[in-house]
Amino acid sequence: MEDSTRLRRVSPLYGPGTVGGWLFILFSVLVTWSANLRSRKKDTITNDLIATLSLPAIASINLFYELHQFSGSIRDLLISEDNDIQEFSASIEAPLNVCETFSAFAITLVAISSWHGHRKRALSAFTIGVLCFSTEIILLIGSLGTTTSTVNFARPFVFNIVGLMISIVIFLVLLSVPFLVCLFASHISNPDSPAEDQMQREYAAVKWRGITTYMTFSFALLAMPLTMLNGIGLLAETAYRYQSYISFKSRILFFIPRTSSSITDLDQAVALAGGMVTLGFSIYEALKSIFAQETEDFERWKRFRSSARRINGRRPAEGGGIRIHSQTEC
Repeated sequence: MEDSTRLRRVSPLYGPGTVGGWLFILFSVLVTWSANLRSRKKDTITNDLIATLSLPAIASINLFYELHQFSGSIRDLLISEDNDIQEFSASIEAPLNVCETFSAFAITLVAISSWHGHRKRALSAFTIGVLCFSTEIILLIGSLGTTTSTVNFARPFVFNIVGLMISIVIFLVLLSVPFLVCLFASHISNPDSPAEDQMQREYAAVKWRGITTYMTFSFALLAMPLTMLNGIGLLAETAYRYQSYISFKSRILFFIPRTSSSITDLDQAVALAGGMVTLGFSIYEALKSIFAQETEDFERWKRFRSSARRINGRRPAEGGGIRIHSQTEC
C-alpha cells in the first residue's frame, strides 16, 4: 500500500515541523525549570508549558476518538492487511508517537517540579502523562497475543513489550502514591501567613527530595531496557515490513510520526521555527538569570567585605580612645 494512500487520515498536526517545534518547546520547558534561576523558583503555568501539554493532550484524545470510530477490534486494527483498516492504523500511530514521547518526558517534568515543591506544575505534567500512558495500556490490552512483527505500525512501540509495560505500570503506581499523598497533604494545610506558607513549601520540597531521588534512581535502572531499545531503534526498524520506507532520512526521523505533510510546507516550517525561537529565548533567559545571580553574589560579597573593613578599622580607634581617656583620668 502506498504511503500517500495509507496516510490520508493522518492530520497535519502530527507533521514533522509541528512535532519538531513541539519537541523544541518541550526542551525549553526543561531549560526553564532546571537552569533558569528565577523561573524555577515560581510555581507558575507559563505559555510554553501550556503548549507542551496541549499537543499530547490533543493526541491522546484524538487516539481514543479514532479507536471509537473504528468498528472492529483493536487486534484487527493492528494486524489487518486491508487498505481501509491500515488508514485507521496510521491515524492511530501518529498520535501514539506523540503520547509515547511525552510519557517518557513526563517523569522528568514531575521529578523536577516535585524537587522544587511546585504543586501546580507537578500535577499538570502528571495528569497529562497519565493520560498519554493510558493509550499504551489500552492498546496493550486490546492487542494481547500480537508481536512486533505482525503489527502494521511503521516502528515498534512500548506496548508491544508486555514485560516492560507491566514493570512500568508497577513502578508508576509506586511513584504515584507518595506523590499524591504529599500533594494533597500540602494542599489541605491552610497557612496563616505567607511566611508560614513559604516554610511549608520549603519543608515539602526537602521531604520530596529524598523521595524523588530514590524513585528517580529506581526509574533510571528500570528505564535502561527502554533506553537501549530506543538506542538500537535503527536495527529494530529494519525488521519491520515497510522495507521501502527504510532509508537514511527515515532513521533520522525515527520518532517523528509519519504523515503526508512535508517540512517544506509553510505551516510545518513556521511551527518548527517557532519552537526553535522559543528554545533560544529560554536558553537566553536562563543564561541571563545565571549572570544576574553571579552579579548579585559579587555585589553582596563586596558589601560584606566593605562592612568588614569598616568594622576592623573602627576597632583600633575605639580602643585608642579608651586608652587616652583612661590616661586622662589618671
